[in-house]
Amino acid sequence: MCIGRIRPPIYLGLGLCAILNIHVAPVSADAFEELDTIVVTAEAMVTTPFKTVDDLQFELDAVPGGANLITLSDSQSAGTLSDVLGNQPGIIVQEFFGGLDQPRINIRGSGLQANPVSRGVLIRENYLPLNEADGSFILGALDLKNTEAVTVHRGANSRVAGAMSLGGDINFISQLASLDRDRVRVEVGSFSHQSMDFDHQRQSDTGYYRLGFSESSADGFRHHSESQRDIYRFSLGLAFAENVFSETHFRLTDFRFEMPFVLPADRAEQAPESVMGDGLGLLDIGLNVYARDPHRAVRQHRLSNRLLVSGEAQEHMLGVYHQKTDDAFVDPISHIETDSTLLGLHYTFDHYPTPYIHYQLGLDWSQSDMPREYFGNHPIKGDRWGHYASFNLTAENISAALSMDITLMPTLTLNGQIQGTKAQRRGMESIEQEVLNESWTRWVPKLGLIYQPAMSQMRLFINASRAVEFPTFWELTGSSINPLLTYLSDAEFLNLEPQQAFSLEIGGDYHLGLHELNLSIYRSDIEHELISTASQFGVIATTSNYQGQTIHQGIELGINGLFNLDNHQLIYSAAWNHSDFYFAEGQFAGNKIAGVPENIISGEMLFQYSGFSIGPSFTWVPDNNPVDNENTLDQGNYRVFGMKIRYELNPFIRGFVVFNNITDERYNSSYVVRASSNSDLPTFLPGNGFGFQAGMSIQLDH
Repeated sequence: MCIGRIRPPIYLGLGLCAILNIHVAPVSADAFEELDTIVVTAEAMVTTPFKTVDDLQFELDAVPGGANLITLSDSQSAGTLSDVLGNQPGIIVQEFFGGLDQPRINIRGSGLQANPVSRGVLIRENYLPLNEADGSFILGALDLKNTEAVTVHRGANSRVAGAMSLGGDINFISQLASLDRDRVRVEVGSFSHQSMDFDHQRQSDTGYYRLGFSESSADGFRHHSESQRDIYRFSLGLAFAENVFSETHFRLTDFRFEMPFVLPADRAEQAPESVMGDGLGLLDIGLNVYARDPHRAVRQHRLSNRLLVSGEAQEHMLGVYHQKTDDAFVDPISHIETDSTLLGLHYTFDHYPTPYIHYQLGLDWSQSDMPREYFGNHPIKGDRWGHYASFNLTAENISAALSMDITLMPTLTLNGQIQGTKAQRRGMESIEQEVLNESWTRWVPKLGLIYQPAMSQMRLFINASRAVEFPTFWELTGSSINPLLTYLSDAEFLNLEPQQAFSLEIGGDYHLGLHELNLSIYRSDIEHELISTASQFGVIATTSNYQGQTIHQGIELGINGLFNLDNHQLIYSAAWNHSDFYFAEGQFAGNKIAGVPENIISGEMLFQYSGFSIGPSFTWVPDNNPVDNENTLDQGNYRVFGMKIRYELNPFIRGFVVFNNITDERYNSSYVVRASSNSDLPTFLPGNGFGFQAGMSIQLDH
């Protein structure tokens, strides 16, 4: 019997199974004696959770929209999301404080005003959702050192059950294969950066186990920007039968980072490493960062299990996950403490009834209990000062999705999905006795075509998709802040509607030998866009549904490849992200929506010879982009250059050195968004100055 993970064209696999079970016609005894005995054996294939890079690419190619596949190696830094997702078409990463914190990550403008972004994308870890049931997430909890591949469905074309947002989904995959391995990685760098990661893995005929830990710390480029992150992990895989496999993951993440917070325009230019409190002005006295001690501290336990059961032309996947998060988010004005418990179930059934039809049934359920307490921040001592709000919050979602791929002709595939979600948001504020009781039911259809000519390296696609985003509890609660007598502040529930969008996308990819080009052009017409704005002191104050239509449209272009030059290679990659987001109607009609640069161009080139590679990298923002919705204050354009060096001494020892911002450019990597701003208000987050990182990994395969 030949049982395994079956993917189209499935009958090629079934045919191979048949070949391995050839029946030979009877022959005479004499003839049999004259022949040597030949014994053919075939080892049964065991269902496993591991997918190769080709498997992942095949799955992405089956979706009629923009997608990314990123694989990571030991010869590069993977400490931050910028390291992992930078220089990718369609993914915009803006540094928050430039350390081990969580940057602002954005796909097609979903949730782009938040600092840090906590809405608009479904984040998955080993194929199961990481988001709380209200849609929020904490990117800093991810185990990036343990990530070997990342897949991204950009935009509303994502067909993962539960993914209904404009931003799509991102899946962080911890491993691509099971093997006997011991690995140690160490890193050092500027601003007292240091990191160590240990990984131990063993396999057997019936499964595998894997355990490890990573510890990272840095003082940071700016004052008051120290960070520390510790992660402990364990995985266990067991094969109960040839077609039944269970995989369990446990992760404990404990991290804390100080927030240097925002600066006025002049201070960000003249002294980018400084914070409010380094000067003698009124803002320095009133928003003294050293005294108020803004920071974030998160401790998260996550336990998940996936059960895979495969049969002829079908596969079941049942996932269950439990996540416990203690989150203390302290800005200069207030302490916000959330103690959340997430429980979720995720099920998919894939079936290939004929070589021309594939369908998937997906179900997703999640529930989060998220009690949240608000305290004032003492302006001199920095500790909690007065308890001004107490919320008992509960979110629950249940989603069902039916997807289908139909091969209309050898070169043309029709893709479709209908997904429905019922979302409930309930809460009570115990001090003022306010009540929240919202329930929304939304259906999201998606339809696409993929055209791939025979014997061609070209793939073209088009899709039309609906998207819906339910407000998280960060948006459903608004604060009225008193910056001095913070204990007199107030928080209340806001009356918000889900954000809805209709998107059109066309594009494709083309392979020419060792070179690849991919292009997506999209437009999203949005109703009730959730717009978050900051107060004059730089903290997010309120969110509202914009009254009038908004447009998100853009171009995502990526190129990569290599040239073989005698006995060496030239490897290159580049991306251009054009984001034209604007208010079509309403109060700010004709203005750009603040949040992301209109154009970001980035790339790198590596000259590789006999295990050694070296080359430059760059990020270029050519436009003066507005930081407020009235378009009165600009971020400023900038160019940042770097240099990468990698070396593979042998298959067991690898190393790298990365130089960042080698020209010591002064620029603003991010900012807070207001309805209206001016240069005197604390607005900008300066990017890091010149620095470096160096690392080495030692891996022993047994």
